Amino acid sequence: MITAIARQLVACQRTLIVALALIPLILALTASLPALALLPALPHGTARSAALITHFRRWTETVLTTSR
Repeated sequence: MITAIARQLVACQRTLIVALALIPLILALTASLPALALLPALPHGTARSAALITHFRRWTETVLTTSR
């Protein structure tokens, strides 16, 4: 009985880790949406928008690859 419970916990472990690790990422993305909407209208804003998007993409990749 204990081994069956342990197997079920192991099966959902990665899902829980990824879900918990993505919470700060989702909050940061939500907070930066106004900046991403307004930055392209400013001088050199397109480059800064691209840098933000690249940063969030790397952060997401890091969270997903290190959660194994």
